[in-house]
Amino acid sequence: MVSTIRQVLDDALAQGVVPRNVAANVARVASTHKDVATFTAAEVTKLRAAFATDRLGHAWELALYGLRRGEIAGLRWADVDFKAKTLAIVHNRVDAGGTAVENDPKSAASRRVLPMPARLPKVLRAAKKRQAVERLAIGEHYGLGDYVVCNEIGQPY
Repeated sequence: MVSTIRQVLDDALAQGVVPRNVAANVARVASTHKDVATFTAAEVTKLRAAFATDRLGHAWELALYGLRRGEIAGLRWADVDFKAKTLAIVHNRVDAGGTAVENDPKSAASRRVLPMPARLPKVLRAAKKRQAVERLAIGEHYGLGDYVVCNEIGQPY
C-alpha cells in the first residue's frame, strides 16, 4: 500500500498538484513469511473418500487441484479438453451482492491452460454423465448445462 501511495504522490508532485511527496520517507513494514498449512497425502485420501458419493464431488476434486472457487464456478464443459487432458481457466464466476457476475479470471496470470492429473478426467466424465442423466429426467426444463458445476436442473451456482 505504501508503494502505491508513494507512486500516486510522485505523479502528483511531478504534475505540481502537491508541493512534496509525504510518503517518500515512509518505511515499509517488514513482514514475516508464514508457512501455509497443506493437507497430507493421507488427509487428501480421507477427504476424497468423504466426498466420493457427493453429487458435487467433482467440484471438491477441482478445489484440491488448486482452482479458486470462482474458477470452479466459471468452468464450462467447453473449457475441458478430455482428448488433450487439459482445463482452460478462462472464466471467473462470483457472487456480488446476491447477483452472479462472470468475467475474466482474477489476473492475466490466472488465465491459463492446465494439464489434468490422471484421476481428474475420470471424475469429470462421471460428473458429465450424471448431468446427462439429470437432463433426461428433467427434459425441456433443464438449463443449458454448460457449466461443469451446476445444480440438478442444469443452472450454474
